Amino acid sequence: MANLVGSLIVISEVFALPFLLKIDLSPLMRIVSMVFSWIVPATWLKLAIWLVANGNYGLNFGLLGTLVDLNIGWWAIFFSSAMCVMAIWSSWGLWPIQKPAKK
Repeated sequence: MANLVGSLIVISEVFALPFLLKIDLSPLMRIVSMVFSWIVPATWLKLAIWLVANGNYGLNFGLLGTLVDLNIGWWAIFFSSAMCVMAIWSSWGLWPIQKPAKK
């Protein structure tokens, strides 16, 4: 199950990049990419809360990959919450749906 969740997080991060890098896409794909930019930090936050609630403090959180060992703790919840705020803030600034100009 860990391999599946890890793979889905990486795939979601790749699909979030076009919106965050302002790549020219169709409006529908920009919306899909924006939603993926919300899903990724929400998934990290859910994993951090679940691991802290279960007391799994000795595990590597995996937020920076497997090369950097970061143990789980309250910092992971705060950092994931900050990522959620930044995702919402970037969506507000890069909103993909353009309103038609008033005539």
